[in-house]
Amino acid sequence: YLTGTLPYAFSRFSDLYLTADDNFFTGIDPSLCNMTDWNDGMVEKYGCDALMCPMGTYNDFGRRYGSSGIACEKCRRATYYGSIECRKKTMLGSGSHPLQKLVVLSAGLTIAVVLVKKLWVVLNQNFDFERHAGLYS
Repeated sequence: YLTGTLPYAFSRFSDLYLTADDNFFTGIDPSLCNMTDWNDGMVEKYGCDALMCPMGTYNDFGRRYGSSGIACEKCRRATYYGSIECRKKTMLGSGSHPLQKLVVLSAGLTIAVVLVKKLWVVLNQNFDFERHAGLYS
């Protein structure tokens, strides 16, 4: 996934079909919004929205698209440019390796098991079994 601002460096291309949706962009260099031949002329027609839906909006394409100009819909949870879903996107939750969540979960469970084992040892060392023998009969 890409982060930051969609850079000015792309402006060197006069005719480009750019799909930058579903990343972690926080901005677009304003000069790119004037690239009239980009995205089959959609940038000339819809400006920056034809590159990526602005923060706070989304649609299935992550940009204004199609001959009718399917607009970007408002969504407070769409915190990045080019959002394709109305949800808050995080670096851990999106774009991570499919096994990353499993690794994090496994590490968390391992730590929990170690803590429970240490607690069990401490409790067993400090518990007077002879004094409380009646509890277990």
